[in-house]
Amino acid sequence: MAAPAKGFGALLRQYRTRGKLTPLDLAIRADVSRSHLCRLELGTRHPPRETIEALADAMTLDPRDRALLLVSAGYVPLMDPNYRDMCATLAAHWASTPELARLAY
Repeated sequence: MAAPAKGFGALLRQYRTRGKLTPLDLAIRADVSRSHLCRLELGTRHPPRETIEALADAMTLDPRDRALLLVSAGYVPLMDPNYRDMCATLAAHWASTPELARLAY
């Protein structure tokens, strides 16, 4: 795994304090140890994607802030599942409509 992103810890701390959460509060909400959370904020540990998602959920981050947190740790944000479902539906409709299917090629 890559080295911890220097900006991740600072951004995590910024979001935590903005939400008026102590390290212990956030650790409990995200189901991680307080010491692990402190190491993440210090930049001495690299978080797996699942941990970042749990932290973002615990802080109720909006999609933009969640994406920034993921990027700061070196991950590519995933598309919203609803967006993927919508794209799949549109693709199926496109393929099943002869007039549209001709335009695709």
